[in-house]
Amino acid sequence: MWSAVVAATRETVGRLTGGGLAPASFAAVAVTSQYMSVVPVAADGRPTGPCILWMDTRGAAHNRQLLNDLANESTALFLERHGLIPLPGGSDNVAHIAALREHHPDAYAAAAAFVEPMDYLAARLTGTVGATQSTMFGQLVCDNRTWGVTAYDPELVTATRLDPDKLPPLRPMNGFVGELRSDVATELGVVAGIPVAVPTIDSITSAIGTGAIDATRGSVVIGPPGAGLSTVLRVVAAALRSGTSIAIGSPHASASRAHASSRARAAASSTWTGCLQAMSCTPRRRRCRVPFRRHAS
Repeated sequence: MWSAVVAATRETVGRLTGGGLAPASFAAVAVTSQYMSVVPVAADGRPTGPCILWMDTRGAAHNRQLLNDLANESTALFLERHGLIPLPGGSDNVAHIAALREHHPDAYAAAAAFVEPMDYLAARLTGTVGATQSTMFGQLVCDNRTWGVTAYDPELVTATRLDPDKLPPLRPMNGFVGELRSDVATELGVVAGIPVAVPTIDSITSAIGTGAIDATRGSVVIGPPGAGLSTVLRVVAAALRSGTSIAIGSPHASASRAHASSRARAAASSTWTGCLQAMSCTPRRRRCRVPFRRHAS
């Protein structure tokens, strides 16, 4: 991952400076990436093992066991405070960290923290390991009822059974992480000391890119693997008919974790978020006990 970033940055910087742009004119570095993936990092931000991608489901058994062990009260705790439960399909970071512990025990033991790819890159750029309430979404350890928290919810941490000593420090979701290190600046072909902005996840970055930054603007964000074009079109059509905006994320892009059948069912009755169980139930057979909730827009 890092070598690819270095190569792409050097190529881009070369084109810009070759066109007359002065290296000193770069104002800041912004970092974004897909999420629901985990990188084990040392205290200096360097990886201790492989990145477990969002498509990796080796931790599914761990999550299912966790759900079976949890009392109904703990499940309600996840839904009330975070908005998501440990996913039975194993595509969240609770499962990914379990997969690291089982399949890469040395990397797990050596890690000072488990972070998303964007936070890993920010750590490599600045030498400072950290995360935000937004980028730690996949670990299910923040109380999302309050925007901007910089401390983990101890009850959620206990419920996930994650090691609190391996959670990265939380920073505010706006501002800067630090400055670009001199050795990294040389590697990238830019000037040292450029401020590095707090990283964002891809869905948030997409919203900013489309200008949907306040309550007066909306956008449609469609990510892979998505729910299928026919379902997407139904949801978009329903939104257009009602004059409502809706964001359709990939399975790692929103707390709804809607599966295709849930989205198709929801689309037929206007704009909804889907089933939080994420492919663990069969709505047609009415075995899902998680209520559908109308999208707040």
